[in-house]
Amino acid sequence: MPKRHPGVCCVCGRETSRSSITTCKRCFNPATTKKGLEVTEEIDQQVERAREEINAMVDAAQRDMPRRIPKPRPTPTGVMVELMVPDLHLGKLAWGLETGYGNYDSKEAVRIYREAVDTLVARTAVWKPERYVLVVGNDFYHSDTMAGTTTKGTPLDNDNRFAKMFRTGRELLVEVITRLHTLAPVTVVCQPGNHDQQAAWTLGEALECWFHATPTVTILNTPTPRKYLEWGAVMLMWSHGDKGKAAEIPLLMATEQPQMFARTRFRESHVGHKHKHQADEYMGVRVRVCSALSGTDAWHAENHFVGNLRQAEAFVWSKGEGQLGTAVYTVAETP
Repeated sequence: MPKRHPGVCCVCGRETSRSSITTCKRCFNPATTKKGLEVTEEIDQQVERAREEINAMVDAAQRDMPRRIPKPRPTPTGVMVELMVPDLHLGKLAWGLETGYGNYDSKEAVRIYREAVDTLVARTAVWKPERYVLVVGNDFYHSDTMAGTTTKGTPLDNDNRFAKMFRTGRELLVEVITRLHTLAPVTVVCQPGNHDQQAAWTLGEALECWFHATPTVTILNTPTPRKYLEWGAVMLMWSHGDKGKAAEIPLLMATEQPQMFARTRFRESHVGHKHKHQADEYMGVRVRVCSALSGTDAWHAENHFVGNLRQAEAFVWSKGEGQLGTAVYTVAETP
């Protein structure tokens, strides 16, 4: 015969040879048997209530359990950061009491430019860029002649002589580019504006002479009115924005760079000139008007061109996925 397993008395807790009866011989009498049965029923009820509570908790846990988050796509490689810092107008003179918008001169312009680049580099460092593109020109200088006028001869409010202004700008950019190329290779795009068409081109030549023996620095200073760069599936075009119509830019890009246009998917044109932020899209080509760092001078104040945010932007580009992000630097308000 198979061995019988002992039971446990429901009254005293001792083991009993009665496997099918829940009371031992010592406790077996009519009174204790009745009590044992009552105890057993109570235990069964408690077990059933516990089972119901456990099932309820399991149901609640399953209902409230967060859904599994899909595995994110790996961080893209082949990242380039474009530092778009247009319309500095180095050499401009603005008197806060006259304009109502704070003083502005060469010293302030240099301080703001350094702060803008440092801030944008810090805010995009998480992407570990393989290359920086620094766009210079776009009215980097306020004037273009020894007489202190624009390229076409419009008189301006200047805070110093042309030669001093030019040297200050060249020294500033040499300092910034030298810092950048310790982090990653740098492409410098020289894009003249309507204020500094000659000075910006000459600045590009000076920078090319300075960095001609630095393999990690490339100066893009062709005398063409527009500059192009291809980064994987990304096509970028720069112009100052004072000529032509925005809606014509897609056809212009396809006409001037047909092979680059065909190879790429993410196409953008970045301009300055208007001292404001604006973006539009034409047939898949995005046209961005980028903000300016320049302060408000008397002419702008008199003509109601005031109040726009003074900003610089950094665009993060992936060779395969296009734009990954944007960082913004905003000039602090003048008390």
